[in-house]
Amino acid sequence: MNPETRALQQKMADINSLLATIELNHFAHSLVAKELLSYQSMSSTLNTLGYSKAHQVSQLMESVVAQVRVTPKKFEDFVKILSGDPALQRLAEELTKTYRNLGGTLFGIQWEDPASSGTNEPDLPTLLNEVAAVIPGKWRVVGNLLKVPKGVLDGLERQYSPMDCFEHVLTEWNSRRCSPYTWDTIITVLQALAVGEVALANELAAKYGKHIFLCPSVRVTLMGTHL
Repeated sequence: MNPETRALQQKMADINSLLATIELNHFAHSLVAKELLSYQSMSSTLNTLGYSKAHQVSQLMESVVAQVRVTPKKFEDFVKILSGDPALQRLAEELTKTYRNLGGTLFGIQWEDPASSGTNEPDLPTLLNEVAAVIPGKWRVVGNLLKVPKGVLDGLERQYSPMDCFEHVLTEWNSRRCSPYTWDTIITVLQALAVGEVALANELAAKYGKHIFLCPSVRVTLMGTHL
């Protein structure tokens, strides 16, 4: 069983309980849009007389689990759907935590265990010189992946140049610790498809990496070993 399916099954009681409290029509259409549910299945589930809300939820989640079992990346789509609904955001966070505890990845990033990070923390001048100065225009996507709050990012965009925005993002990351403040974290962010800076990530990994977790689509040669 893949980690995605295990994560869903471990949280299934919480998922079903919370979904039973919301209006299902919009949620079901979101599942259809992400190909986690067929339109025919949605119609039969929501429109069949005599189906209780609990039964409808169960039917919807059976489809989600089946899709995730076959296509693990659908797990990310499901979590994104949950994150988009204020009533389901906490559930999305709990599901993400469960998945990370299983050693999985989410949105192209696999976070290291903070307990193993040691003194792998970057310093701001080096980050500015070796990351921000190289890709100043990507400050916002890096900030998003580092989990700097959207409101902070919006405020920066209205006030500062890209390089200054990047400096503020890195400062916020350090002060808030919204994701582990380590070289390995920024390296995995650079490897993410949304950023696309694999060469830069490889360069930094060779210099500063300690417990590197690679995205599945990334192959890196470190110290003569092909991963």
